[in-house]
Amino acid sequence: MEPITFKNKDRVVAANLHLPLPFDDAKKYPALICVHPSGPSRDQAHDYGTKLTQLGYATLVLDATSKTSAGEEIGTDPGDRIENIRCAIDYLVTMAFVDEGRIAAVGLGAGAGYLVGAAMSDYRIAALAAVAPVNVGRIQREGDLTAGAAAARLREIGRQRTAEAQGAAPKIVGLVPVAETEGAGPARTLDLVEVVGSGAAAGAEQAPTDSASLRLADLGAVFTFDAFHLADQLLVQPLQVVIGDTDDPFGSYRDGFRLFDAARSEQKDIDIIEQCTHNDFYNDPDRISAVTARIGTFLKDNL
Repeated sequence: MEPITFKNKDRVVAANLHLPLPFDDAKKYPALICVHPSGPSRDQAHDYGTKLTQLGYATLVLDATSKTSAGEEIGTDPGDRIENIRCAIDYLVTMAFVDEGRIAAVGLGAGAGYLVGAAMSDYRIAALAAVAPVNVGRIQREGDLTAGAAAARLREIGRQRTAEAQGAAPKIVGLVPVAETEGAGPARTLDLVEVVGSGAAAGAEQAPTDSASLRLADLGAVFTFDAFHLADQLLVQPLQVVIGDTDDPFGSYRDGFRLFDAARSEQKDIDIIEQCTHNDFYNDPDRISAVTARIGTFLKDNL
């Protein structure tokens, strides 16, 4: 594994490059980009990257985190996350050992949603796999599942941007809003809080040290983002969707079917893993091995 960086306009993006062993720099290898979720399980993309590299791919695992005065934050602007993927391809095609006609990508959770956006706008991605795909725009619009949640959150974001423009410290929040009080509505289930890693009870704000931490003032752009918009027109590459059989708190079961149904791809498949939760795709070694084996078969047939 080799840590590398590349540019996205004036920003520096970090990634880890995994090369198959034994490596022959005179050969051309198919290449693979791994896109992590929005939450603390982003490190699990490296598990997928390692296993897929063992199948013969030169694999680039992206990292959308950055160090700021508020601590470590995960990139939240959908346009930036999507452009990171396109710029990763720009990097790969400069490598002599990469077969530029065989570049594929795997996205996890919200990362799968960003990957769909990249694939619809960059046909250098020859095939893609979406594991437990999540439409992060939908999640933010649903908020804590109470009436008017989206409008209330957007007003809060506006107030926070004003406060920060006037010198206030950034406000750090969790990946998904939860109801502030027990009587505010159904909110999200405890499972969701456990998945994003805060360990807090529903209703508690996630601590700034939580690795799912996001800067509230940056979330406005997410509300108008629809990960699968125009997939019926522009997503034409071979597509593999993998979901668990439970409609988890993130909604990846529903989003997986929405993506599969919408995709214009002539070659597309959806695998439903029995007795598998969203979290299992990140943390269960057996599930990860099974899914990467399935992705390997898909790529062998379609790349």
